[in-house]
Amino acid sequence: MIDLEPVIRGLWPKAVNVIVNEWHCVETDERGFRALANTQLPARRDELRKWLHSYSVLRRLTSAQCDEVTEAVLVWTDANSHLDLMTVEALAAAHAELEAACQICVPCNADGKRRDFTSLASKALWLRFPNRVPIYDSYARNALQTISKMQRGFTAISNNRPEYEQFVHIWKQFYERYRETVENLSIKPYTHRARVFDVVLWHLGQPSYCLGGASPPAKS
Repeated sequence: MIDLEPVIRGLWPKAVNVIVNEWHCVETDERGFRALANTQLPARRDELRKWLHSYSVLRRLTSAQCDEVTEAVLVWTDANSHLDLMTVEALAAAHAELEAACQICVPCNADGKRRDFTSLASKALWLRFPNRVPIYDSYARNALQTISKMQRGFTAISNNRPEYEQFVHIWKQFYERYRETVENLSIKPYTHRARVFDVVLWHLGQPSYCLGGASPPAKS
């Protein structure tokens, strides 16, 4: 087994810096939280749409489709704010419901397939439950696929399970193994520790040979 504590410690300040100074998430996320939590907020849908756009999950959608997807997120989260989401199964079920609600807003492609909203649904869920929900993206997935092969005691679930469920199953095992390290590292001035952990994974999963290059402009 490879001890990844030094890797986490080494990448943690870089992850915080990217979140705070490159992506400006302190301000952006606060506006997103307000939009999702305050049902009386003027221009609520527009504020949430801006947040979703800042996280690069509305690409290649028409303006009308963006509005419909944003509205679907609001309707679903308003109706499900009571959820616990402490288990992999609960997270996977909520994610599947929210993704399906968003998929209805966009026509199937030429092959009859629905648009993949795995990342969007995870980010929208995180915005409602920031201390419980891992954010899914391809870089973090790549990192976990590699890490899981280097850690003794990690268990996998069937490849037939939804992608997000497989991702969360490994993410939680990784987080628990290094929880003491993660929860004793500074995240100031940001306030969401799981998000910083996600960005550490994002760095590890980037398709490059080194970690010192400039970060891509889009958020994970």
